[in-house]
Amino acid sequence: MRKENISAYVGIFLIAAVLSVLVYSVLAPVNVAARGRVINGTNGTKTNGTQTGLVGSYTNNAAVPVTTTIAVTVPVPGTGGVFQNGQIVHFATTAPSNCTSTISALYNKYPEAVNASGATNCEIGVGINTAGMSPQYMISPAFAGLSIYGQVGWNSTPQGYPTFNKTVIVTSCGASTSPSNCSATSITKYFYSPGASVFEKTLGYTKGLFGEPQGVMAKPAHDLLIPGGVGSTLTETYLVRVAVFDPNIFPNATTGACRQWVASNLTNPTGNCLNNVAALARALNTTDTAVANANKNNILFLTKDIPSYQATITIYTMVNGTVVGTTTKNVNASNTNVVKWVLLSSAQTTTVATTTVPVAPTSTVAQVGQSGQTAGSNNNMLLYAGVVIVVIIVIVVAFVAMRRKK
Repeated sequence: MRKENISAYVGIFLIAAVLSVLVYSVLAPVNVAARGRVINGTNGTKTNGTQTGLVGSYTNNAAVPVTTTIAVTVPVPGTGGVFQNGQIVHFATTAPSNCTSTISALYNKYPEAVNASGATNCEIGVGINTAGMSPQYMISPAFAGLSIYGQVGWNSTPQGYPTFNKTVIVTSCGASTSPSNCSATSITKYFYSPGASVFEKTLGYTKGLFGEPQGVMAKPAHDLLIPGGVGSTLTETYLVRVAVFDPNIFPNATTGACRQWVASNLTNPTGNCLNNVAALARALNTTDTAVANANKNNILFLTKDIPSYQATITIYTMVNGTVVGTTTKNVNASNTNVVKWVLLSSAQTTTVATTTVPVAPTSTVAQVGQSGQTAGSNNNMLLYAGVVIVVIIVIVVAFVAMRRKK
């Protein structure tokens, strides 16, 4: 090969290399701009491990609070996920819940109840005649305090789930005024309860909260528990509100299992896991140091003059024109005026909803590598293809020019 030709080819490759660097410097920032960004579900970006089309490995950075995504199993329309005999089953309803009797009559024209009747006819406190009916238990994580009512200012998540010790308690149904509510109609969206009035007054509110009359609050976040007698035959049920003050016995809405959250003096802290009625009956009669440990600053617990039972069913009665609350150890007691017809459903198909909840203090930062990418790999391929095309064009043009020169 002639010396001048060698010099020419070297020059061609040098020119191609310089142009390749220029092309890479222009295209590369478009591809790598997403790397290192904090994934945050509040600014329109995705929170499922994908950021601006890139999928890869991620690392934690303890400096920035961010959000994470959790999957919540939601019953198919017309059915509900409930606990029965230690398992998760589904039931169907043939009609919306009905709040029987009037609040005014149940509370003997108690002025506060009469005023509340303008907003709702559903109540938690007095109860009704339940002859011929089967109980249906609304178990609410009262240990999570006011966050069970779906207000972000009370430490609820934006989706309506309560929190305890900065951990989200995912319930089958969120608060009735939140996106995660299970209410088919607005009939049972709000409840009047003398107990709600007590903690409202303790907080300094004497005219109600959130634009509602005194003592009227949203239905709290809860799971449902039904006795073994409810089956494939249509059954009329009455709703029983159960306040759970021991987090160690509150079942996971997806698995039905319990975990120990706080210290306990019981040999088996989760032994009365509330996924069956027998456990509820025991919890109504079991005291545990876990209750005091979990509710030190909980106004729902501190405003009740009760021992540290794991769970409570509170019944209110009128005594000389005054409403008086007492707890009962009778698992079949009624303390609401809500009635619903239900039967077990064979439909086990569920849909999956996604909710974004605050998690602190960790954050997730994208550290996308060359491997394990999906959509991001397409960006890289375009980049590399562009560089190769430029090199080929330069070589071909230079080669043609040299041939003509000869």
